[in-house]
Amino acid sequence: KNDMRWFPPSFTTLVNLKNVDIRNNLIFELPPDIGNCAKLLELRLDHNKLYDLPQSMAQMPLLRKVTLDHNRFQILPGWLDELEHLKMLTFNYNEVDKLPSTFHLLGTTLTELRCTYNKLTQISTMFTALKRLKILDISGNPIKSVPKQLGQCEDLEELYVNFCSLITMDIHLAECRKLATFKYEGNELMTYPPREVQVKGPTMVLRFFRQITDCPKSKMMLLDKFDLAEFDETILNYPKCTWLDMSRNNMMKIPAEIRQLQFAELINFSHNKLAGIPRILC
Repeated sequence: KNDMRWFPPSFTTLVNLKNVDIRNNLIFELPPDIGNCAKLLELRLDHNKLYDLPQSMAQMPLLRKVTLDHNRFQILPGWLDELEHLKMLTFNYNEVDKLPSTFHLLGTTLTELRCTYNKLTQISTMFTALKRLKILDISGNPIKSVPKQLGQCEDLEELYVNFCSLITMDIHLAECRKLATFKYEGNELMTYPPREVQVKGPTMVLRFFRQITDCPKSKMMLLDKFDLAEFDETILNYPKCTWLDMSRNNMMKIPAEIRQLQFAELINFSHNKLAGIPRILC
């Protein structure tokens, strides 16, 4: 930590630099010719007062890691996609409310993206186009849903959506088969998945989702022991389900719409709290 207000211009003549760490200063801007440091691999600029980056940085073909946490960014540079080897980008605790229109072009390289506590309102296609992404932390943004398209990030291993404003998560998150770490704390208004599933933790949420999304292949859904108080109508989107096990839950009724499961061969609602069954099943 120092009190530098300017990045020393003389540093831009050090063309063999590979790592620059000027975190915890008072720097407002970088010199326009910083791109001369073409061999730079890592650039750490956290805890400054930056609001923009010079265009010349696009001339850093080897740059792999850029950290911009705790600055004053409201928008990110539109040339970021020109960093052909960028693997890690963080801009936590800024004021960014949307991503550049070319951000999706980082999809072939970016593996780690952390952008907590900004003003992003959705997980847009700019995120879901990042096919190589392994770590996504978007906690603390006013995001209301985890969309279906996020399931296209097949390499995703870690997902953090803590303390957002989530109302729903799409079941197709289950298609992220490599997802091992999943955190969604502090989303008290979330209505889907069912609350009974949420409280069982991330592993059970993913199991619940996968039982549903795998149905087209398996023809079955094993949704027993989730303590569900109500029938999940998402099930009705899979009318070719042949085996539905919803035993050992807490349901008090079965909706008449269950008749839509025309291919069902076995339906198990044992060990619930049912007072009766729809006439259509009698």
